Amino acid sequence: MEISILLLGVAQTSSPQTWIVVAGLATGQSLGAFVVGEPQVSLEERDIVWYVEEFALNDPYSEGRAEEIAQRLDGYAAQLSRLLRPAVSRALRASGGGVGSLSLRLHVQALQGHANIHSIKWELLERQVACLVLNANSVFVIRQVSPTTRPSSSTAQQPKQNILLVSARHALQDPIPYRIISLPVWSIAEAARREEVNVELYFSRPGTWGTLKRTLRDRPIGFFSIAHFDLHGVRLRDRR
Repeated sequence: MEISILLLGVAQTSSPQTWIVVAGLATGQSLGAFVVGEPQVSLEERDIVWYVEEFALNDPYSEGRAEEIAQRLDGYAAQLSRLLRPAVSRALRASGGGVGSLSLRLHVQALQGHANIHSIKWELLERQVACLVLNANSVFVIRQVSPTTRPSSSTAQQPKQNILLVSARHALQDPIPYRIISLPVWSIAEAARREEVNVELYFSRPGTWGTLKRTLRDRPIGFFSIAHFDLHGVRLRDRR
């Protein structure tokens, strides 16, 4: 079966460079949102150009360099596909798809002012490693680079994106303040609200297991679109 998913870049921050991407079906059904950041692998533009344009034709004996770049490209592809996998799973359930061959078509768009989301190497999702992560036979990426304007529907009519931040730090011994993590997440949510995205940020405080269970128990299943865990600690085997 074939499934088309719209990936719409709706908000961003500059430091660190991150984007909020809302996924949806052609029917308008929301598949949730996720945050895309700069890749955790070192990937230089000049290396990509050399690998794609120069290696086979002009430098075929540099197999070591080519293999190293290919591994980094696969790492980038795997990182992107893991972020996208929950949306693909929801799309399959919504489409009534079962076990079988799956072809994905990903339409990448951006609201006005956020076109630099196209700097992400979305085409790497077509690589085999990404297909394996997404359980797809094939993936096709289609970009819409012309500006996209937000639909005229009101914010109240948009699917709400609820973000849960769970922070558990030892107040006296942890040298890294929890705000180093929470402030960028807060900035992303603020940037989204300025773009009239219906998003709310929730903090599970204090950072205990009991508080987290109560936070989840008091809300319906699927209430939170994103859960970010910022945890420092140890597991005590004798206490299970």
